[in-house]
Amino acid sequence: MGYSYLVLGTGMGRAIAHCLASQPDTTAVVIGDVNTEKARSIAGQIVDNFSVGCGSIKFDANDPNSLKNTRGFDVVISALPARYNLSLAEASIRQGMHFCDLGGVLPVTIGMKGGLDFMARKRGVSIVPDCGLMPGLGVMIARKLVYESLQDEPDLNAHREVAIYVGGLPQKPVGPLHYQKMFSLEGLEHLCYDEAVVIQNGRTVFVPPLSGYELLIIDELKLFSKDFDGMVEAFVTSGASLAPWSFRELGVTSLCEKTVRWPGFVEFVQSVDSEFFEEKIAPLISIPVNAENPDFVWMKVAVKYWKLDDGPVLLEYVLLAAYDQALGLTAMEQTTGFTTALIAQAIARGQAMPGVNTPDEALTGDSLNRVIAETGNYFRAKTS
Repeated sequence: MGYSYLVLGTGMGRAIAHCLASQPDTTAVVIGDVNTEKARSIAGQIVDNFSVGCGSIKFDANDPNSLKNTRGFDVVISALPARYNLSLAEASIRQGMHFCDLGGVLPVTIGMKGGLDFMARKRGVSIVPDCGLMPGLGVMIARKLVYESLQDEPDLNAHREVAIYVGGLPQKPVGPLHYQKMFSLEGLEHLCYDEAVVIQNGRTVFVPPLSGYELLIIDELKLFSKDFDGMVEAFVTSGASLAPWSFRELGVTSLCEKTVRWPGFVEFVQSVDSEFFEEKIAPLISIPVNAENPDFVWMKVAVKYWKLDDGPVLLEYVLLAAYDQALGLTAMEQTTGFTTALIAQAIARGQAMPGVNTPDEALTGDSLNRVIAETGNYFRAKTS
């Protein structure tokens, strides 16, 4: 049996479509975008490189009827800004199609969970927000490691801490921001100004953005900019989505997600009022990510727990991806797009729970482990 996918958006959607086209059980990929020329170009590249059907359609996310006459796809994948995802998910349910998105904006995910879960369950449709790198892969890995800790120490009262560090960075940073346009400016603004939910002392609490600041030296990152010699700054952001609530049920007493940047980013952002964010920040991240200005992505997921008889145990997963010269795909496109594509494939195969669930909740057991393992085939990853 083969599966068909509708990919909305040609930004991250390019990598999603590329990965789906490479899967042996994909029969068709259609790319939808308001920029029909760009969608057609990406579809043409896929046809030239893979033996699957690939086409393009004009898709305007601002048109409330955009999905009304679209039927027959196994999964609709939104690679559009998060503000469109609630209405797109509802339209997909009404058309009997599964749906997933890149997410990352907590109020949208909460609205989807609260407003569409019953409808999706009733129709037997899987709606999976917050796919991609983080939230998405990072939370999935964290859940897998927490499950492993529970196998080793089943007592839910044993203290468990989860920390996720993740960053997409330029290999050749340029001041004062030392950052490039890795994803949408809108997403970056949410990261810089939205309050973050964390678990502290067993309770879910909201903390200010950019809090929990620390400097780290990461030996692997010495491969890149010589200016900082592996030194980065890390700070709490809102990328954990619903994980603080769901992980409390697994006995996790501490959880945070921290974004990693080259030093200087936080100081500059703190000097910019949110109402002037686009005016001040956009010109500083205008350097495109390409072969001359490549990026990389680094992520570490750490789960620390205490065995009642033996003391602390640390489980870690580290990922490092770099710009792909052959494919012309950025590291952020690969880690975000390929992960989303593999989750979409699992959904199409019927491996995701019906209703609205984040990837770590929607995929369980073998399905969760398979997606994580397959992403490891694309990126350099290690577990300890």
